[in-house]
Amino acid sequence: MFYNKNFCFLIKTKRKLLILLLYYALIVACIFFYYHKEYGAIDVKELEVIKNDPVLGLNFFYTLQQPGMTLIKFLLTCLLIPNIISADFLVLKHNHFTDFIKTRISTKSYFQAAKFINFISTFLITLLMHLVTLLVIHLFFFKITFHQVNIPVESILNMFSSNILMNLMIYILLSSLGFAVFSHFVYALQAFIKNTYLYRTMGLMSALILYTGSFLLVKLAFDLHLGIVVRIILYMTCIPNILVPGMEESVYIGQYRLVHYLGTLVLYLIVSNILFTLRERWEYASGR
Repeated sequence: MFYNKNFCFLIKTKRKLLILLLYYALIVACIFFYYHKEYGAIDVKELEVIKNDPVLGLNFFYTLQQPGMTLIKFLLTCLLIPNIISADFLVLKHNHFTDFIKTRISTKSYFQAAKFINFISTFLITLLMHLVTLLVIHLFFFKITFHQVNIPVESILNMFSSNILMNLMIYILLSSLGFAVFSHFVYALQAFIKNTYLYRTMGLMSALILYTGSFLLVKLAFDLHLGIVVRIILYMTCIPNILVPGMEESVYIGQYRLVHYLGTLVLYLIVSNILFTLRERWEYASGR
């Protein structure tokens, strides 16, 4: 009951619904833009022949997941992360509304509820984003089919399973969970970020730093002739490992998709929980 009464109203506001509608509209616009960029110059008859490829729709979907190929779509989602709901918690804190809630249910219960609704909201919104992307591709560009054709072993169509439908389902669930964990991490940064406007950009800034920074660290480790184990550990900081699992690779490390995913997921969960623990203890000790 607490979750519904105290926090669910944040998602139902007209402003929040408008932000989400604008986000999905921009995602759709990105899909159209990328399609015309890649296929707009191809002759109509030639394109019709190309569309006979039964897995072209899925290939196009996975291509749209690659940050290096569709950076705008990736950054839009990262920018949305703190603005889904966790930024509202910071606003409520500045308005001292959270003091009222904590008095009723305790600081510990407040943080448990806030973390839960932030996590599950991000998961569902990201899941819907993937489904919208598939629907737009199927309706306007290429038919999404799941014919088991001869697919190369290293294809993105069978990253996690030899069955391309199962592979797609696994990817979507892992990616949605990854974005939820990233949102959990960004929310934990409120222990240090007090300015609301700065915090609203933290998803974007964190993604850029953790994206480029990890590749630079791995390259530095390679140049210093450090072992593969050290490079893999450093690569665990690469946030795309959980946001777009299997889509980004480093030339200095082999293909260990699930290892990278699980390692990065656990790392950010641990860091987030440490930050939350410190914040909760500080607020409890200060009586806030």
